[in-house]
Amino acid sequence: MIFQYCVDMPPRSRPRIGKLAGQKLVDRIVDRHDRYEEPPAAVDRDNPLAVLNHVLSSRRSLPDGHLADDVLDALSVVGYLLEEISRVEHELLEMGLRLRIPQSRMAEPLGLRSAQAVDNRIRRGRAELQGLPRNERLERALRLTATTTSDPLKREARWFDPNALAFCEAAGNLASLRRAHPQLIDDDLDESLSYLAQAVRDVPWPYSSQSLPALRVMAAWSRVVLDDLEEEQYALLRQEALPAINRVRHFASEHRKVSDSLR
Repeated sequence: MIFQYCVDMPPRSRPRIGKLAGQKLVDRIVDRHDRYEEPPAAVDRDNPLAVLNHVLSSRRSLPDGHLADDVLDALSVVGYLLEEISRVEHELLEMGLRLRIPQSRMAEPLGLRSAQAVDNRIRRGRAELQGLPRNERLERALRLTATTTSDPLKREARWFDPNALAFCEAAGNLASLRRAHPQLIDDDLDESLSYLAQAVRDVPWPYSSQSLPALRVMAAWSRVVLDDLEEEQYALLRQEALPAINRVRHFASEHRKVSDSLR
């Protein structure tokens, strides 16, 4: 029973260390080495990573008791650096969103596998900024409680929350038929696909209540394109792009069931 309790315990989070406290720790490490090293090493106090590497490379220059203090201070500095890196990463992701860089492209340099993974990381960063634990579900729950007071609108918001990103990606793939099969697309369909592509680009990320109007426009253009594709002259295009069409049809149909309750 005791073992099970220990296994189920949530991991403790690192103590938060601000910039001033982090610099004090770095100064304490350098001052300690200056007292015991002959001659004192010229370590850049403004470069915490260089100070940590100096701790590792000069561990024989300190008495054992002070070496233990060194290790503990250095571990705290690591926590400070990780927090700073996390902050910078989040700000870069938010900048990427403002620049409309696709989340699928931002996934690769982060070592993530999908746009959804990027979206979750952004949500975790936003949760932390709101004083919550770094958990996308907590951020989502807080955001959705503030979305709207209308029950039908809440249902639509809750439907979009797990589906918005996949719906957008599917609609974007459908819009890309303009480039993939230009020989099968006439001017009328090309115009509809162009409007759909613009609607996908206009959706703000990560998903929030501010995303809903743009998502409704995107869903509407998706239905327009799907209706256009039912015309006889696009039979060959339907055959060539059936998986992409069916995926958008699935999301459009499910959204239609929810949005009909708004009327």
